[in-house]
Amino acid sequence: MNHPLEPTLCAYVDVLGISQTIEKAYSAGEEGKLLRSLSETLTESTARMRQAADNLCRLKVKFFTDNLIVAYSVMVPTTDLIHLCELLAQYQLSMALSNGLFLRGGISLGTMAFDEGMMIGDCLLKAHQLEKTTASTPRIIIDDKLKDVITKQRSLLDRTWQSTLDSRLLCDSDGYFFVNYLHALYQPKVLTSMVLEVNEDQLSAHRQLVERSLGERRLNPHIWYKYFWVANYHNYFCDANGQARHKIPGNLLLPQPTKLAPSQGSKT
Repeated sequence: MNHPLEPTLCAYVDVLGISQTIEKAYSAGEEGKLLRSLSETLTESTARMRQAADNLCRLKVKFFTDNLIVAYSVMVPTTDLIHLCELLAQYQLSMALSNGLFLRGGISLGTMAFDEGMMIGDCLLKAHQLEKTTASTPRIIIDDKLKDVITKQRSLLDRTWQSTLDSRLLCDSDGYFFVNYLHALYQPKVLTSMVLEVNEDQLSAHRQLVERSLGERRLNPHIWYKYFWVANYHNYFCDANGQARHKIPGNLLLPQPTKLAPSQGSKT
């Protein structure tokens, strides 16, 4: 077990709309097919996270149902947060591309006791609260205390680390920092290369999944807005990374009213 007074980063993440997805599959008699697919997706998407936990004793990971908890005993908040964001970004991207599942969650800094069988502490409670009450859209946000720590420490970093931190987190319109999971699309041009470039096939697949989600939820404005957020984020990433050709069309983001169809025999 770690020392419970050590500062710890804690992330609490769950899958957006999983209950409705399962209920829909159950009504259609396809629950078994969906659960098998979800199981395969979770196994594939969590592989890197589990490997990182196996290789780093300061990192512990717990999965239950559609929820993920990550506890990371802190040595240097900024660099440890960068590593945590990279792991979460890979998980978010993999879940989205494998089964069209989008995630939301919170990351907090505080105290926590954790070992192979237990996780408990104030930062877990705060991360869970962020996920439930504040994240709202498919984003993983960091709490205000951690934001203050990172903002102060950023000025002490050299330019390389500042650039790395700035690429892993973005600031949303409401002031919350969130994990820039589409940065995980940057991959080696070839396996042995140090040159990274955006995987355009995956970016295109992400666009199609978001467009599908917008279409399927258009009659439910409360849910539709969550995917509008993802679409807006997707288009920001495209603009910021020279990928404008993969943007989501504006007509899907700004649906307009239409005239009522005139009744048969009516005069205009």
